[in-house]
Amino acid sequence: MSFRSRSSSKLFGGRFTSDEVWRQSLPSDARCGGCGSAKVAMRIRTFVPVDWLLKERPQLAIQIAAKHEGKLPCVEFTHGRHVRVGDAFACDFCKRELEKQAAKAPNYVTVQIDRGPGEDKPIIQVPAGVH
Repeated sequence: MSFRSRSSSKLFGGRFTSDEVWRQSLPSDARCGGCGSAKVAMRIRTFVPVDWLLKERPQLAIQIAAKHEGKLPCVEFTHGRHVRVGDAFACDFCKRELEKQAAKAPNYVTVQIDRGPGEDKPIIQVPAGVH
């Protein structure tokens, strides 16, 4: 079965572009960390290994668990379990500075950069022949 990308102008009956769908998937209070703009163009999430967090920063682990009903929000990566410790947003004007700051993260921190949909990243795929 082959797949083709659905045109961004056809998402949800032609009502939304892929960029608008991506922005709606962000938290409603997402604002640029640099200027405060609501027009977010990039999201950066930071994760640390669970073992490191519990050993080196137990107070931070308690604070994170308190915000999530007593449980750590763990994510499984190929190199072990990690906890999300940060979520930052940037507009088009501030995203370069946020990327620079993310590049300075310590080597034990995993950084996930989400720039939203683009030409090389289709947001929805449908089987060929389905309209």
